[in-house]
Amino acid sequence: MSDKSLIIIGAGLAGLAAGCYAQMNGYQSHIFEHHAHPGGVAACWRRGEYLIDGGIHFVMGHKPGTGLYDLYRELGIVPRCRFVDLPSYGRFIHEASGRSVHLSDDLDQWSAALKFLSPADARIVDEIIAGGRSMQGIDMSTLGLSRPPELGGMLGQLKDLWAMRRLLKFMVGKSGKRVADYTQDVQDPVLRTCINNLFLPGVPLYFIFMIMALVADKQLGLIQDGSSDFVGAIEERYRTLGGEISYRATVEEILVEDTRATGVRLADGSEHRADAVISAADGYSTIFKMLGGRYVDAKIEKRYATWKTFDPLLMISYGVAQEFPDLPPFATIFL
Repeated sequence: MSDKSLIIIGAGLAGLAAGCYAQMNGYQSHIFEHHAHPGGVAACWRRGEYLIDGGIHFVMGHKPGTGLYDLYRELGIVPRCRFVDLPSYGRFIHEASGRSVHLSDDLDQWSAALKFLSPADARIVDEIIAGGRSMQGIDMSTLGLSRPPELGGMLGQLKDLWAMRRLLKFMVGKSGKRVADYTQDVQDPVLRTCINNLFLPGVPLYFIFMIMALVADKQLGLIQDGSSDFVGAIEERYRTLGGEISYRATVEEILVEDTRATGVRLADGSEHRADAVISAADGYSTIFKMLGGRYVDAKIEKRYATWKTFDPLLMISYGVAQEFPDLPPFATIFL
């Protein structure tokens, strides 16, 4: 057994992955998870014969030749999980007007379909399509991630910037705008709504370009057996590597001695010690609850006080005893 011990808080994707890499690098790790199952926000469960899956919409890098595929292999996701290519990006239906647009995996088709929806907005459509084409052929999964920022130093940051040189122009100016702000110039309201919902209205425009490039490069896929298979593969890999997981184990406090995290105290009062602690829980719970707000500077306080929170989503799932092989996997209906 290793003489280096590590406690990880949370058995979501981040916690499980951290555990795998800890085991691979000579640590003996123990994950404490509040819930009865792993996965975190990659939630998936069954109701009778139906699989309710609202966790992972699609995955990128599911084919060999990308940095993410290598990561999937190291974490045991490949070859266990079966992936299928995303056959099209989806269909957008504006119910009030009866107008709709289907977007395939071909950017020429996107251009024609969006211009057919609103010929008057052809210039803006051309800008969006050009942005997507500009990002094709780039391995998005490795950009800026050659090493952790705290370990890379100035030289590492310069190397990352050089690797991202093709994309830097998109980070500023018009491409750096929120999609909802960019579409204010779109004349047709239905087209504006469609563009706003290609992902989320609050993301920067260049993120939409990235998604378009991944679609066109056939680098977006679906998990054939759902999020639970994806999560289960990492959990299995972690246990095979010798890691330990405790479920229904709520961490209430991170124990600190001489400014170093030395363990955790659970809700049942038990204490567990380790050489290091990683929190894969959310930032607020970690900083303000588990650490009691004792290590907060002005920057952190400003973020939690002023940054806009994510707009809430409501997921409603219906079990329908029918298959729809001819329909795209995603359909967005605007009521």
